[in-house]
Amino acid sequence: MSAPGGAPLQQMFTPYNKETLLGTGGTWFLFDVAYYGTQIFSPFILQQIFVQQSLQSNCLQALVSSCFQIPGTIAGIYYLQNYVDVKQLNAHGFLLMGLVFGLLAVGKSYELPSESLFFLYCLLQFTLGFGCILATYILPTVVFDKSVQSTMHGISAGLGKAGAAVGAFLFPIVSNSLPSHVANQTLMSIQALVCCAGFLVNQWYVPDIAAVTELLLREEEEGLSRVSSPASSGAMFNANNISGSSTVAGSTLTYPQVYGNHQQRHALSSAGLSPVETVADRELQKLKIRGAE
Repeated sequence: MSAPGGAPLQQMFTPYNKETLLGTGGTWFLFDVAYYGTQIFSPFILQQIFVQQSLQSNCLQALVSSCFQIPGTIAGIYYLQNYVDVKQLNAHGFLLMGLVFGLLAVGKSYELPSESLFFLYCLLQFTLGFGCILATYILPTVVFDKSVQSTMHGISAGLGKAGAAVGAFLFPIVSNSLPSHVANQTLMSIQALVCCAGFLVNQWYVPDIAAVTELLLREEEEGLSRVSSPASSGAMFNANNISGSSTVAGSTLTYPQVYGNHQQRHALSSAGLSPVETVADRELQKLKIRGAE
């Protein structure tokens, strides 16, 4: 029996793929709980910050705060290209969001001035656009084999939309069941916990991208293979066990694409390997990072 994309179900739902799907789909689900739970109810949050204001003021504040996502996304792209891989970007995004959600909860409970709370809310919008909004889209293209990549990306995205629904329904349930003066900080506290959960899921279930580079360097030292472009006929190899030696195989499977940071790309170049930069640049043979399945 085959999946819609043509890959056999046994290949699609291997232990590696199922565990990794918990990482890509789980982090996307939790991010969208936090993202849509905040964005959809931005007017309510701002109303709790400023208490008494006109509809026009509320709309203007929502517009101004949302604009902070644009520099956040630009900063996230620059950060990914120069300093971290995509898993690290996801982790840092969850940590930053959780921190700012926590600060908003504490600031509201201590009744900070409205201007200070609005500054924190704008900072929150920056973090919402900074890391996870990029990483959740990229991760499935990095960690899954090409034969199942589109299906796993679709499942991950579907879990993200389920998270958006949960965030949209969670907000009014909590806000309507609590007094107005504590509803906002309670919701911010819940969102902080959601972000902490996202960080843990990312660390536990998303494969370590740096391990891919490490294995490539190891196999180059052992003389078993070299990294080649998709158009070339370079050696293909099988890494069934990251802790043991690998063997050359005639498999047609492809490695997940690697988003290496600048240090990793420099290490590859120093070892005589072609640097791995983006999906369009290199498609490497499949690597089962967690060992034999």
